[in-house]
Amino acid sequence: MTRKQLEDAANKIESSRSRFLEIMNFVRENQNIVEEVKNTWLSKLLRVDSAKMKIRLLYIDTINAAGGNNLERTGKSCKSFFNIVDVLDDRRQIAMKKFYTLFGENIQDHRMLFETIAMDKERFGNFGQKKTALFLRHIHVLHIQGDPRNRFISDYNIDTRQLVIPVDRVIVTVLNRIWGTDFSANGHFNEINDFARLELGNEFMLVEDLWFWGYFNTKVENGQQEIHFTVNEDKYYSANFIYPNGSLYQKLHEFSRLINQA
Repeated sequence: MTRKQLEDAANKIESSRSRFLEIMNFVRENQNIVEEVKNTWLSKLLRVDSAKMKIRLLYIDTINAAGGNNLERTGKSCKSFFNIVDVLDDRRQIAMKKFYTLFGENIQDHRMLFETIAMDKERFGNFGQKKTALFLRHIHVLHIQGDPRNRFISDYNIDTRQLVIPVDRVIVTVLNRIWGTDFSANGHFNEINDFARLELGNEFMLVEDLWFWGYFNTKVENGQQEIHFTVNEDKYYSANFIYPNGSLYQKLHEFSRLINQA
């Protein structure tokens, strides 16, 4: 973005700050709902014993779940990843340093790991910034929440502030409605992360939960992802990661009201 575009976006975000904070307060108050969904999904995924199998499954799940796939590129990427993790033996846990060095001998921290995976198109095709951020978020959730038996890094000590928001079409659609911006997920990935940190400080990862609330309140119309005027019941009743119930529907309706208010 040019300096002028950044200034214009910053002004729009500042003018809608109270609305943004109101919606993020809703997200904060209902964070337990999204955390339960994440933990349930990941626990089903990781019913395996060894660290290398868990790492590989997380990679495959991320590359297939986050969209934008080409089977040939995906297959090559997963083969390359398999060759990286298959050097490990069958132990249940590995050290953080060992995990880093799987991807590069000089990787010292999470930021270097993120940049290495996201930018290395030769080894990790079909795995850009969004999917890398989601992959590392999966790992973080496993080690901070949920069943300790799913943890495969023995000395995991990553602070949430070292993560990156896996900005997708749903998140950017919701933010554009709130902020009055015209961001795109790929084109403004870094700017959205920067603005989220600026607005929310250490709680910036709350923005990631907008994927859940936004999923049920968006609809594709004329090829474009748009905010729906109410809960999208087609998504609500067909989603395999929630069980429809009155309490959840009420929360989704409340989010719909917040996001659609003038």
